[in-house]
Amino acid sequence: MAEKNPVRWANWFISSDKSSDTRVAFDQIGDKKISTGFIGIDHNFGLKGPPLLFETMIFEGEVRLVAGRYSTWNEAITGHREAISKLTSGMTREELEAAKTIIEPLLKG
Repeated sequence: MAEKNPVRWANWFISSDKSSDTRVAFDQIGDKKISTGFIGIDHNFGLKGPPLLFETMIFEGEVRLVAGRYSTWNEAITGHREAISKLTSGMTREELEAAKTIIEPLLKG
């Protein structure tokens, strides 16, 4: 539900617990961290199409990569799963086995 009062919304966003109120998913595979969450500002910037309110990012050391932006919570979950799939597609069998505990629950989702 959209908050019509921008001050009330800003206060909620600033004071919210980012790990529970705005986070869709977080996983770590090796030295890569995959984080998907509500970003609070429409990153479609008024262009045609729905607002882009969720974002998946991949972090590796100082490198930050935007892997996708989405309009809904469910699209964000799907995008998070796709980011993990892309990251694991070139892994060795040993690396995949190590990541198995992360991947299996997401597939059951």
